[in-house]
Amino acid sequence: MGKERDLSRSRERIFDAALQEFSARGFAGARTSAIARRAAINEQMIFHCFGSKEGLYREVLHREMARISTLLESREGADFASNLAFGYEAICSNPAQLSQLRMWQWEALEGKSSDLMAERERRAFLQAEAAQLRRAKLRGELPQDLSEEMILLASIGLRVVPVVLPQLARLITGLSEDNPRFRRRWSKFLKTLGERIATSGSPANESEKRSVGSSTAVRGLHPKDKARSNSYGKQKLLTHRVVDTRAR
Repeated sequence: MGKERDLSRSRERIFDAALQEFSARGFAGARTSAIARRAAINEQMIFHCFGSKEGLYREVLHREMARISTLLESREGADFASNLAFGYEAICSNPAQLSQLRMWQWEALEGKSSDLMAERERRAFLQAEAAQLRRAKLRGELPQDLSEEMILLASIGLRVVPVVLPQLARLITGLSEDNPRFRRRWSKFLKTLGERIATSGSPANESEKRSVGSSTAVRGLHPKDKARSNSYGKQKLLTHRVVDTRAR
């Protein structure tokens, strides 16, 4: 029992150290010797627990995705605007989530847009989030003419850009990304934007868009065609009135 507890503690130390090392140097630049030093354990323990550096990298990705998946499931049914702001705030408040973002950045810098480690798990993770957006569309909470995949891609960008490109936030707003004032403003903006997107998908708004579209189509007609359209509309209204009078 004591040995199992020691092994479990060693695994946790290795995991925490690996997350920091992979975040700071990427997969290619990370060294198991450096991870061992961070964890204050013998380097051989890494291979005993995870098999290889790749196995450790996969475990780090898997564990963080599992944590976020559980978080997403707990927010099933929450409105799009709240989830958008919540996603950004979760990144800001959780160093582990930010570290994993850095790992994804390193992959891009290393030119690994394909043949990713744990690709199947990552795809399933993202597809689960897209499915959540699809269900929101079915409930009429998001625009029907927007792809849930595109909504997901855009929402991820909105959540992570200030964090992964903090210099951009400072150059545009004059505030550093970790400034509480900036974070409050960005969270508020995300919620407002999310509400606007969600509102544009509501049944009432869809009906209004169809009405406006119909009016626009009539306004865009040639004068002769427009006159015929108006004449047809008046004739139809007169026919309804005649039928109504006869019925009385």
